[in-house]
Amino acid sequence: MKTARLFMRDINHGINKKWYLLLFPMLVVAIQMPAIQDSIHLINTAYNMPGKGTVMDYIMYCMQGMNVYKFDPKEAFQIPIHWFMIQIYAAYFVANYAYDDYAGNGKNIFIACRDRSSWWISKCLWCICAVLVYYATVFFSIYVSATYYGAEPSLRCSKEIGANILSGNLLGMSARECVIVAIIVPVVVTIGVSMLQMLLSFIVSSVVSFAIVAGMYVVSAYYTSWFLVGSYTMILRSNYITKDGMVSSTGLMLGVAMIFATISFGKIYFEERDIL
Repeated sequence: MKTARLFMRDINHGINKKWYLLLFPMLVVAIQMPAIQDSIHLINTAYNMPGKGTVMDYIMYCMQGMNVYKFDPKEAFQIPIHWFMIQIYAAYFVANYAYDDYAGNGKNIFIACRDRSSWWISKCLWCICAVLVYYATVFFSIYVSATYYGAEPSLRCSKEIGANILSGNLLGMSARECVIVAIIVPVVVTIGVSMLQMLLSFIVSSVVSFAIVAGMYVVSAYYTSWFLVGSYTMILRSNYITKDGMVSSTGLMLGVAMIFATISFGKIYFEERDIL
């Protein structure tokens, strides 16, 4: 019951009262719509294809990221800005609340509930919900925009549009595989990263932990490696799209591992921390 009460308090203070922060990902989605429309129009013209794509086409476009980067002195490295904004703002959305609540009310709450574990578990549950709400806002914004422009409300990526926008290797992906690559893996990985960021905010500071996560995403765009988890949130880095790309199951396992590791280490950390 203690955890439930603390969790409801965190939802109210850490999400409900910060609803305005969710306007930014909606803006990022809106910015991408003209480019998607131009691409679909060109593909329709070239292939004489009826229809205006599917909702999954739009999701794929917004979450595509970039192909595996190979250093070339003749080509400058350019971070995929829309992908980066979505990911970095997810980090910003969860950056300060847990630490600020601890600094302002933690001592009183610890004394009142006499259970540090309940306090920490409630923060972990809040972080998970915050990321889920964030992504729900992103995907709902994409859905509304796509259907407004006449897209079919389907989770299957249309072959012509997907193949031309996402490098030609998308043919044959089922709706289930599209959902795994475009929705499930990015959400689980982002939850793991956000929870680790939250724990680091207590160990170092919220500013430093945010900088670490931002740096991780930049490095993930430059290098492709299984331990640079930012790559798992880019559709164009998936092994479904790119030969020798990031394996989705590995990303899921890393995300889940980060979640449980953060819960365990955080519990130990707060049990031993002197707050007086």
